Amino acid sequence: MLPNNVLSTTVEAAPFIPPRNTVRFSFVAGQFDVHYGGIGIGNPSAGLSYQLWTAYSDGTNILLEAPNTPAFVELANVFPTWVALAFDQNARPFIAYTTANGSGFYYWFSTLANAFVTTQLPAGNYSRIFAALDDLRPANIGNSDIILAYTRGGQLYMRQERDRYGIEYDLATAPQALLVQIGMNINWRFQFGFQDVQGNQLLPPVEMAMPPGVNPPS
Repeated sequence: MLPNNVLSTTVEAAPFIPPRNTVRFSFVAGQFDVHYGGIGIGNPSAGLSYQLWTAYSDGTNILLEAPNTPAFVELANVFPTWVALAFDQNARPFIAYTTANGSGFYYWFSTLANAFVTTQLPAGNYSRIFAALDDLRPANIGNSDIILAYTRGGQLYMRQERDRYGIEYDLATAPQALLVQIGMNINWRFQFGFQDVQGNQLLPPVEMAMPPGVNPPS
C-alpha cells in the first residue's frame, strides 16, 4: 500500500529494480511491457517472482507470453498504441492500454463479477499509462497493491487495487516531461520516473518518490 495516497515529502531517487530499470520513452517501447508473475496465469504456487511475463501488441491484439508459456491472445481487437502489464497477488494479469484516439483502458479481475472486466478511464488524452505491483517481497504481499499511474492535463494521477481502481488520486502537478516508468527502486521506495529530451538527447530523469508502506528488510 502507499500511505495516505500522497507523494513523499522527501524524494530519494534511486535506480529502479530490474526489470523496471529501463525507461519507456518512445512509442516503440510502449508496444510491450514486462512484469514478474507466477508459474502460470492465476497460479501463484511458485511465488509471484517465478518468471518474467511479457505483454505486447501486434497492432490489433494484446498477447501474453513467458519462458514456459507460448504467446497467446489475452485481449482481442483492442488496437492498442501503448501497453502496460502487472500481476495481482493471485498471479492474474492486469493490463492497461491506450488507443489511437487517446482513450485509456484497464483490464482486471473483478472479485465481484468473478471475471475479468475492462474499464475505461475518464475522458482525456492518454498517450502513456503504467502499472506495477508495488511490492513483490513475499513478506509484504499482504500490504501490496497494483498501482495504475498516468498523467492527464498536466497532473499525475494514480488508482490502486484496494479501491478496486474506483478512486482517482491527484498526486501532484507533473514535471514538464513524460512519465516513462513506475516501480520500486533499490532503496525500496515506490518511484515515478519522468524524462524529457533536449535535441536528440534524453535528459536525466526527474523522479517523484513514494514510501512503499512497509519497512525495508533489515
